[in-house]
Amino acid sequence: MPTLFVRDGEDMATKLGPLFWGFIFNVLCFGMSLLQAFNYFRNSAKERRVVKLTAALMMALDTTSSSLIIAIIWEELVVRFGSLEQFSKTNPLVAIECYIAMCITLLAQLFFVYQLYHVKPGGRYPTLALYSIIALSLIAWAFGLACASIMLLHPSTPHYNHKLQITFGGSKGANTLTDIVATAMMIKYLKDARTGVAATTNLLEALCTLFMNRGLLVTIIQALTFVLFFGFESPQYWITGHFLLTKVYVNTFFALLSSRRDLREKHLHDSAVYSDSNHSTFASSGDKSGLSFKASQAKNDSRAGTGSTMSIETGMVFSPNLSIVKQTETKMEVEVEAGAC
Repeated sequence: MPTLFVRDGEDMATKLGPLFWGFIFNVLCFGMSLLQAFNYFRNSAKERRVVKLTAALMMALDTTSSSLIIAIIWEELVVRFGSLEQFSKTNPLVAIECYIAMCITLLAQLFFVYQLYHVKPGGRYPTLALYSIIALSLIAWAFGLACASIMLLHPSTPHYNHKLQITFGGSKGANTLTDIVATAMMIKYLKDARTGVAATTNLLEALCTLFMNRGLLVTIIQALTFVLFFGFESPQYWITGHFLLTKVYVNTFFALLSSRRDLREKHLHDSAVYSDSNHSTFASSGDKSGLSFKASQAKNDSRAGTGSTMSIETGMVFSPNLSIVKQTETKMEVEVEAGAC
């Protein structure tokens, strides 16, 4: 099969292929991000300000990243096409895009931590686990900035330079660990929050599936980019995974925000009351703008004469606030009230 261009025996198609496919994935994912962002902001009148500001910042960073990738493609495939000199050093625009990519990753992970904060139970260990995730994300961010700085300040640095290996590997490794731990914690806390009421249990199960899929996707791409970087010096396949990874973070960010309305309408839309032998009740207002979700399941210890309760607030995912409504020996009440997300 003929190559696109051959100069001095070099196969330009092989060298520029990873960059081209990274650009294609970037364009497709950026289009999806724009659509998701449009749908989100169109229905965000009652959204919390901190969430809207985070979403606006995420979209601004994503637009900047996509613009830089387009500029990289233009320079590599048009301005300097056919020149072997471009493969002897790192394009400064790639380093700048890496700075933006690390900020996108950090913002997505910190927002996930913000969600975890609202669902975690009380106690010392859950708090320590939350702080450990924050520390891991900041470590990954610092390694990523260091890696981009090396590429920017020393563009002729070889691919397998020791400093570049440490910073790139540290960034991807810490990010992968952050996503794994954060996803596992979120799923555990959501499963622990099940009340036994069918509607709320189905809602929590749907959220568990959503977070699991998101966690698997970003973890797989992080790990794949790590392997491609250390496994192939030329062609640089890792650049495709790098361009794709930031878009996955942005798309999953807006997907989580946009999915709340569908989940509410699917699981909590119709008004209903359920009763069992222990007398449990559930009421839904059918409000589409947001739900304030209260649930309790009290368990009394007759021997100790005290009751144990659990209070969980899920906050930003689908805006349910789980808290104790009423504590009796055999009664569980679940109330759903209309409210802003």
